[in-house]
Amino acid sequence: MKKPASVISIAAILIFIIALVPVLPAHAATVSATIYSSDTGDEAFKDFALPSNAGNIQISVNTGSVLQHGWNANGTYRVRVGGGSVTTTQILAKDVDVEKVNIRTQTLNSAGVLLSTTYSWDNSDNHPTIQYSQNGYTGTLAKWVFTTAAGITYQSGSNTCKETIYTGFYKGQVFKQATVYSYTITITYDTSGGGPVTPPPPTETPHIPVTQQTYTIVNGETLLVPVRAVNVSDFNGLTFTVTYETAKLQLDTLTYYTADGAAITLVSHNTGTGVITFSCDKAIPLGETWTGIVVVVAFTALANGDATVGVAVS
Repeated sequence: MKKPASVISIAAILIFIIALVPVLPAHAATVSATIYSSDTGDEAFKDFALPSNAGNIQISVNTGSVLQHGWNANGTYRVRVGGGSVTTTQILAKDVDVEKVNIRTQTLNSAGVLLSTTYSWDNSDNHPTIQYSQNGYTGTLAKWVFTTAAGITYQSGSNTCKETIYTGFYKGQVFKQATVYSYTITITYDTSGGGPVTPPPPTETPHIPVTQQTYTIVNGETLLVPVRAVNVSDFNGLTFTVTYETAKLQLDTLTYYTADGAAITLVSHNTGTGVITFSCDKAIPLGETWTGIVVVVAFTALANGDATVGVAVS
């Protein structure tokens, strides 16, 4: 049976209209964020929490240009921008930790009687806080722990002088006012598929001091050993190694203290040889480096006397 011409025309029109309607990708979404550069350059970056199957990713920025974008190893999506012209004044804040050494010298006569006690830092052992001022950042840092190590023993005439090295660790938040670049990044994406998981390249070779320190220990007491990093721009791929004397020390905890924003992963611990390896995941703002204490490792002393602890990185 032949269909009326009017029915055929209506069907053709409907097909034509449907063809003109754009097919939107399933679950299309948009995210945006306003970020700021540091005060040392015009670049900035943001790690976005996109779904792992995000695809057709489109990025726009209100000023400047997108310099780099891609998946991080931890599954976030990093966008780096720069060359902007929009500036603003911000109060910048950052967490810092520093250490300060204070050497106590005890003078004893030939009979072993204590004659005097002096300190290298203002001749005092009472320093609960210190004032921080560096690169325009200022603030007050509070002492949260200290370590003790044996110093030298020497003769001064008939008297004996014994040194004890106290290292105080101070931390807190410091601030400064600065002019920085402002960027508003907008990302649109759908769930058509993900991208390769590739971390952004490091901008600088990290440096971790390789140290071997001898500490004075007392049986049953806690020994705290800091692991420091100096001028690190990227922790990705670093493995830390801490070695200790198993006959004299027993590990209590790897993370008695952990740097703000750091995630520590224990890789291995050989209790027979006294070798601990771990990694650290901590974001460093683009163009900046980080110096501070990564972790403080806590041991229990199993004897009296001296014990040596080593710290290295590979």
